[in-house]
Amino acid sequence: MKEQQWVVIEDHTAIIFKQLDEERGRVLLEFKEFTASDLTRLSLIFKPFSAIPPELDANFVRIFDHNSNEVKVLRASDHELLGTRTFGDEDSEITQFHEVGQTARDKMALFVLRNLKLNRNTLYGIDLDLRTNLQWNFVPDSPFSHNTAAYTCPALAHIKPGQQEERLLLAFNDEFLSSCLVMLDKSGNENGKLWHPGHIYEVETLGDKVYCSGAYNCPVPFVNGTNPMERFPRTIWAISEENLYHHNLIGPFPSGEVTDGFVAGWQSKYENAPFDWYYIFDERLDYSPDFKLSVKPEDKFVTLITPLRWEYKFTLDGKYLSMFPLVGHSAAAWHPYRIIPNDETGYFSEWPGNNGK
Repeated sequence: MKEQQWVVIEDHTAIIFKQLDEERGRVLLEFKEFTASDLTRLSLIFKPFSAIPPELDANFVRIFDHNSNEVKVLRASDHELLGTRTFGDEDSEITQFHEVGQTARDKMALFVLRNLKLNRNTLYGIDLDLRTNLQWNFVPDSPFSHNTAAYTCPALAHIKPGQQEERLLLAFNDEFLSSCLVMLDKSGNENGKLWHPGHIYEVETLGDKVYCSGAYNCPVPFVNGTNPMERFPRTIWAISEENLYHHNLIGPFPSGEVTDGFVAGWQSKYENAPFDWYYIFDERLDYSPDFKLSVKPEDKFVTLITPLRWEYKFTLDGKYLSMFPLVGHSAAAWHPYRIIPNDETGYFSEWPGNNGK
């Protein structure tokens, strides 16, 4: 059909195709009713279509579902299976799955497929027709020597930093020591990387800021607990997208010096990560998925809730505000100690004393 073209439906109703809005993926239609049936001479042959935009008609709305290494497309109204696609082999599993886009035209599923035996993590982006629009493989080229080469993806974030280009953030944790935060553009091109001496469990974004919670897996002198190689202090930190974009970063370390646990020659490949702010808590804790990081732009603060049911609150620019016991809390509160900012270089000159100050 062309714009301003008439089509007769049955004998008494005509539609004029008035305008095409390509940007929004919609058409403007005008209906006319007639009592005379002799207007059929205006009839045209055309493909059936719905005058209701597909995203507004439950019979046309499609949704994603997944399990193991399989992605499905279902009809939203009754969950009838419309299509399915299997990725990888029987040793592969989906570890992160996110939907982006608002309409049927731009909706896409982003997910990470992990194969533990091959130490392979692949990011896919597929549309509602199960076609691959994006594919990227994580390369575990860690500068850390104490690694098991068994990476998994605990976090995937889709960000719109207020600029023209949308970006993706993915975190990958080695089973034993390190993690890597990777920035990609929407086509799957790598735009930046940060190697972190500990795990990253959650990633949240607000504007051009990236907020993470995790653990610091190297010895920290002021942290209580048992063997530091078995139990690791928790962290919360922030870095700007601009400082990550097109940079190959590492850190944080006292004085920016690394003498143990790293491959020699890392200084020529990486820059010290210029964190906006970075806190380490003074207690160690075995890994737990029950931490909850939340960025609340309306209140202008960041919160972290621990498995022990304590809530810690920070301003968006890193000022520590308060701790608060929630219902069911246990043990004593932890104390967060800020190690960054220390100076304009982006790393801290030395560890705080035994009391964290």
